[in-house]
Order: sequence, then C-alpha cells, then structure tokens
Amino acid sequence: MSIGLVFGLVFLISGLAFKVAAVPFHMWTPDVYEGAPTPITAFFAASPKVAAMALFVRTLAVALPGAADQWRQIIIFIAILSMVLGAVAAIGQNNIKRLMAYSSIANMGYVLIGLAAGTPEGVQGVLIYLAIYLVTNIGIFACILAMRRGRPHGGEHRRSVWARPDAARLRLRLLRC
Repeated sequence: MSIGLVFGLVFLISGLAFKVAAVPFHMWTPDVYEGAPTPITAFFAASPKVAAMALFVRTLAVALPGAADQWRQIIIFIAILSMVLGAVAAIGQNNIKRLMAYSSIANMGYVLIGLAAGTPEGVQGVLIYLAIYLVTNIGIFACILAMRRGRPHGGEHRRSVWARPDAARLRLRLLRC
C-alpha cells in the first residue's frame, strides 16, 4: 500500500470519526446536544450518525477490503476508546442531553466494533444495530421533549406521567434498550 493511500485513509477515517462523534473526535457532541433545542438535538443524534456510519461501512468494508489490515487496528482502537469514554463520562452527568451525548459516543463505539470485524456478518450487525439505535434514539428524545415542555403525554397537563400505562411502558422499554 502506498504512503499516499495510507495518508488518505487516515484523513478519511478521521473525518468520518468526527462525524459520528467517536473518540478522539467527540469533543463537540456534549456541548452541541446541550446547547441546541431538543428537536435539533434529536436530529443530530440520529440522522447524520446513521448516514455517516453507512458511509463508513461502504468506504471501508466495500471499497477498501484489501486494506483491511491497515484500517482494522485504527477502528478497533477508536471503538474501544469510544465505548470506555462514553460510558465513564456519562456517569457524572446531571443534564439529560449531555448524558445522551455520551451515550451516543459509546453507541458509536459499539457500532464500530461490528465494522472492525470486516465480515458480512459484521456489516449485518452494524445495520441491525443502527436500525435499533435510530428507533430508540428518536423515542428517547421524544420523551425528553415531552418532559421539557412539562407535558408528560403531549398535552395532558393534569395527568401524572404514570397515569397512562401505555406511555409508561414505552418509556421503560426505551430506557432498557
């Protein structure tokens, strides 16, 4: 592999890792999640990350399978750091959106492990995980949005959060994922 291709691969992985907020390119995520309005945060937490991970998979596993020995070690390193930092940094958070930011960093580490496998099964695992991530992330941010507005169920001001068992079950299921 030529030195130019190696440099290009490093810059490509760096740019995509920044887009999915993987360590060490994660610094922007908690501040953006906390500072942006909740619907915008929900968008940033879901759509661009899924698209960037799809580009990650398409670029590394499909377009550069012959260079897997060069990129696999980098992806494993980034994935492990993302999982550890995301989990540890989330412990001390008292802002729900910052907590979700660190959760997002950890989740991208889990997805990158599937990519590091470099096999069709690994890619399939990435796609399944991203589908689950997308649904649960949108659901959690919908709950956060409902809590921020002070309306537990989108408009019922006088009823308790637990007054509607279906909504309570939905929140508990989303928190388990």
